[in-house]
Amino acid sequence: MTGGQPLDIAAGLRHTERILNEVLPGGPAHPQFQRILAILRPFAEAWQPSALAHNDFYDDQLILTPEGRIALVDFEEAGPGDPMLDVGNMLAHMDWMARFNPRRERYAAYHAAFRQAALARLGWDPRELALREGFALFRLASNPVRHFRENSLEKVETLLTLALEVLEGNR
Repeated sequence: MTGGQPLDIAAGLRHTERILNEVLPGGPAHPQFQRILAILRPFAEAWQPSALAHNDFYDDQLILTPEGRIALVDFEEAGPGDPMLDVGNMLAHMDWMARFNPRRERYAAYHAAFRQAALARLGWDPRELALREGFALFRLASNPVRHFRENSLEKVETLLTLALEVLEGNR
């Protein structure tokens, strides 16, 4: 997306769905997959941009300046979007790190603090933020198969489980 074009959430959902259809045991009949899609399809089809957004916000987009300040970088995807989706994407990346990184406790603590601060400061509905975090987790679930390794399908299953927990409010 360049030139200020809005995000295409529905296309992103369909893209991930196509990839996962090919690799999941049972394909489209995979039970978690179907439950996730039943929640995310209506969201993706109804979604509209609400404000200017970064549209690719996660930890690798932040740097620490020599003065000790945090700066946001990489604005190539910036345009009409959804700031809550930006925060949901950051939370999903923290979820990923809390599951697969040796420093998982740090990422889990950062996730909790970041989520709490966003909700308190911005007054968002926790369910709406969870919907966006679940969407981002679903999108991330295709990453392990793009660079396939021995445990790639296990990671996909873990991310789908996490997405479903977030979407169904069980976390």
